[in-house]
Amino acid sequence: MNPSNQLRLATMIRAIQESIMPAIRDDAPLAKEQVGLLMGHLAAMMQQDGQEHAVVAREWQLMSDLAAKLLDAAAGDAALAESAEATRNVLAATDASALSFAVEAMLANTEASESFKTASAKLAMTYAKAHTNLGRAWFMPMGFDGPSAGLPSVKEQLG
Repeated sequence: MNPSNQLRLATMIRAIQESIMPAIRDDAPLAKEQVGLLMGHLAAMMQQDGQEHAVVAREWQLMSDLAAKLLDAAAGDAALAESAEATRNVLAATDASALSFAVEAMLANTEASESFKTASAKLAMTYAKAHTNLGRAWFMPMGFDGPSAGLPSVKEQLG
């Protein structure tokens, strides 16, 4: 029998609650704090189990959509010709880290036209909001953020 991730995580949480936490002395507040963080991470992992690849795919989709829209906005802008070509090449290679750097190079080009700067600022803000909301929803089980009023769940954002 190969135990599921859910069973393994539940076993870890039980071991912490029943064996480790009671063994921590009262004069060890840092140890208690770290155990609490560990419990929070394990509980979040239980809730997130199986969604990791879908979240990474959604992050790629958001970045590649931004890159494609920036390429459209950069059409005909001579100052962006080189960085646009680099972005096209990286986009085809599906390398998320390289695409992020290529998009950054386009956005940071101070020689770009005013129309590109205006369009790219709007596109970047739209991307940032969607990416931030995905991250906020992903880490909601950790309690890093305030109330989730109006924030779509990870499932809703992936759907």
